[in-house]
Amino acid sequence: MLRGRVESGSKLPHSKAGSRRQEPGIAQHPWQLARSARHRLDKPARLAIGSPMIFRSLRLLVAPLVTALFALLLAGCTGGFTEESAGIRAARLAAQQAIPSEATGDYWIGRRYFNANYKFWGYLRRPRQLWSTAQLVVINEGRVLAPDRARDSIGIDNGAEYRVRGSFTGQTVYEPASNRFYPEFVATGFELVNPTPPSILPPGYRDTVEIQAPLP
Repeated sequence: MLRGRVESGSKLPHSKAGSRRQEPGIAQHPWQLARSARHRLDKPARLAIGSPMIFRSLRLLVAPLVTALFALLLAGCTGGFTEESAGIRAARLAAQQAIPSEATGDYWIGRRYFNANYKFWGYLRRPRQLWSTAQLVVINEGRVLAPDRARDSIGIDNGAEYRVRGSFTGQTVYEPASNRFYPEFVATGFELVNPTPPSILPPGYRDTVEIQAPLP
């Protein structure tokens, strides 16, 4: 007698999952509203991030930063190195080319190499031999003083070239600051050849405490 009563054995209408449609005028469940709103907002955001305009702007912003970083890395790799000018390279090459024409004789070609941290005198080589064959020596001043000591101004002749007479003793001298042994040379005379010749050492050698070897 009551309306809406389900008769025994009757079935309620149903639909498959996912095929149900919302009837007009019927309120949606809150979670359905949230999902719908999120879907509407996400799509434009994804399109904006992936647009060519955004990529172009990022590229313009990042490029200067990458360039600056590369410059800093390059400066770090070359720290402590002073580039040699074309004029200095040409002068050094001319000096190397003049070595084969040096006069022969019983003397040595010496270059004063002053470093306040160590007690060696400098490099000695035989005439007509390259500086790569030179030896870093300690001078025995028992017979004659080194030129800068004779002038009471140690190191004032740094880099000068001399014609040196004397001989090696066959002994070595321990130099504590460098913790190395150097051949001992007894000098009998110094003749100044050039007070400011092209350097035989790497550029910037005056600014480092490390012992430098002659350039090839």
